[in-house]
Amino acid sequence: MKIKFIPRIYFIIGLIFFCLTASAKEKNLMIKAKSNLVKTAYLDLILEERKFLEAQRGMGGAIAIVDDNIVLGKADATFVKINSSSWDYNSNYLPALVTGADNLKKSKRYNLQELMPRVEDLIYNRGIYYVTYTRYSNRDDLIYFVVAKIKLGEKAWTKIYETPGLATPSFTLGGGGRMALKDDKLFFSVGDFTLDRINGLSTDIAAQKLSLPWGKINYINLLDNTFHTYTIGHRNPLGLVFLKDGTLLSTENGPQGGDEINIIKEYSNYDAQSTTIDELLSAYGIGDYLMYANNLVNVDPVPNCIYGYYF
Repeated sequence: MKIKFIPRIYFIIGLIFFCLTASAKEKNLMIKAKSNLVKTAYLDLILEERKFLEAQRGMGGAIAIVDDNIVLGKADATFVKINSSSWDYNSNYLPALVTGADNLKKSKRYNLQELMPRVEDLIYNRGIYYVTYTRYSNRDDLIYFVVAKIKLGEKAWTKIYETPGLATPSFTLGGGGRMALKDDKLFFSVGDFTLDRINGLSTDIAAQKLSLPWGKINYINLLDNTFHTYTIGHRNPLGLVFLKDGTLLSTENGPQGGDEINIIKEYSNYDAQSTTIDELLSAYGIGDYLMYANNLVNVDPVPNCIYGYYF
């Protein structure tokens, strides 16, 4: 007997790859596509797809499910709310973030071909939204990773964490930015932003340096607003979730293969910059690979502190 499962909201995840826009007057301007039957090893899924008016396309985006609503953080750092029952569409649900994307053309270091500043993740808890995003500052021509929050009804986001500015040549590549909540602690990942090589800078091999925020999973105690480093040695953690038994899992992108699913344990070192060195050849090219391999820092990995599956 086949089980039919109709997820009314999860199909919207696909819409993250569209930059959606509509005014309150345009909320009915939707196109309902045909339903599709998708067979999987476990369930037959009937997916209903709806598309809204499209605007500027871009990278990034986030989704939060709040009761019967879908809240999307778009590539242009605006936020919309879609009711999954009535399909009412609020295009100005939360204030827009200031990412500095419009100022990027003034940069002496970057160009519009780089990965734009963008929303990374969005979660909701007890009347408060939390967001991670990257922003560009034309004042100092640097990139920042930011965690911010806003209560419903407030007119502006409040920053609760921001890294120092970066002049990384890869802009926002490898930013991480995934969040998970447990016991009044907001956990979030910060990728290494490709600070994984020797350039003679203090940020070299950042994931292995406790004094630097990049390449870490951290948390903020929401009761006293204190910041804590939870684990180190990460490259680009793009998934973060607590299981029912309290176990924290992370998925992490390798440079070219070498992706990981890790059980995250406090004070552990997940050894980024050495465990997937064999994957770097096709990722960066032979010349870069040899330079990288010759300049690797001896991080002395501790095997019993690495918990993961590689694939």
